[in-house]
Amino acid sequence: MKNSLLQIYIYGAALLGFAMCCTLIFVITSNAAPALSPQFIFTPSTKGGTAGGVLFQVLGSVILGLTALPLMLIFSVTLSLWRFYHSTEKANTGFFAKCFDTLLKASHSVPSVAWGLVGFLFLVRFAHLGKSWLAGGITLALVGTPFVIEACLTALRSIPKEAIITSKSLGLNEQRILKSILLPYAFSGAFSGLRISIPRILGETAPILLTACVFSGVTFPKGIQHEPILSLPYHVYLLSQESYSETALQNAWGAGVAIIAMGIVFRILIGVVNKKVFGASAIQT
Repeated sequence: MKNSLLQIYIYGAALLGFAMCCTLIFVITSNAAPALSPQFIFTPSTKGGTAGGVLFQVLGSVILGLTALPLMLIFSVTLSLWRFYHSTEKANTGFFAKCFDTLLKASHSVPSVAWGLVGFLFLVRFAHLGKSWLAGGITLALVGTPFVIEACLTALRSIPKEAIITSKSLGLNEQRILKSILLPYAFSGAFSGLRISIPRILGETAPILLTACVFSGVTFPKGIQHEPILSLPYHVYLLSQESYSETALQNAWGAGVAIIAMGIVFRILIGVVNKKVFGASAIQT
């Protein structure tokens, strides 16, 4: 009886979630349908964004995503390996390891606008990058890295202790153990975390509003410092304020579909890179 009720609950929850996703997709696509066309994607916006397409907004979001992804990968793999070393070799007794755990847990509750303020103070002002694609990409990497670290640590903690003990007994040094055992698991977890985090990163508005984006007047960046860009989330935010203009709202819905499509494409590309570059060494989690 209990198993039957549990199965009913599980299937009911799954069907409810599926129905909500289908409803959301239907609402978005039906509202965006008048704006969706190849011309909408491949032409620049005009009249302050209320007309034309989203060419440079798409390019700006791609630049931000391609900047944030490798930084998230480097940060998460490096920090998770350091933390895993302390959990196995130091038995969690290190002061910095305990501080790291506390900060990691606290970072999950930090709102994205706070990360935007951090990026604004340290990158835009202190590092003199100004509003630029680089400052925005680094800030987005900071937003997503804690989630990727958790995925890396989960993968590393799934390594059987016997594998490491056996490797040491066979005479493998720490560098060989790192290369043959730890890194494949760490990268596997990192890529799993990236696939989960990238849709959120591409849809963030507050961090890039403070560090990277303007509404109009720029095209493709030609440098690093003081090179702001356009982006889809900021474009949607501003167009949604033009509630009196039906065309502006249609373009906002169309840009929202573009964000969703971009998230799907990035997820697919991350999976392809994981398989092609790391191949059999990327342990599946």
